[in-house]
Amino acid sequence: LGQTFDTIFNHSEFLQAECKYFLREFETKRGDEDLQATSALLRQQKLSVSLLDSFAEFELSLDYMNKSLNDMNSEITSFLNEEDNFAKKSSKVIEEITKKREDDQVAYSRDMTAMREEIDTQWKANAEKLEE
Repeated sequence: LGQTFDTIFNHSEFLQAECKYFLREFETKRGDEDLQATSALLRQQKLSVSLLDSFAEFELSLDYMNKSLNDMNSEITSFLNEEDNFAKKSSKVIEEITKKREDDQVAYSRDMTAMREEIDTQWKANAEKLEE
């Protein structure tokens, strides 16, 4: 009777084997998932490090480019300042030349007016002499 009862109603040996199989499968799958997650994490970390390394080189290039641009900007600014100074000096020279030309023209006009008046005076004097 005990043996029949164990055979029919006691499934502990079968369940124990099934439980061991289930635990083994669970541990295997869980272990694989843990390994996959760990390897994915390592790949991500390597990728992050390689990205940071590439950004470091890019940052150095950007720093060099920024320095070069600043140097070029200062050279262009100094060149433009020299051009402005030259333009100011040349405009002063042009103003002086224009003023001198105007003064010369005014003096020439005065001289011509004086000569014309003198010629008119002599003409009148000669005309009066001829009329006499």
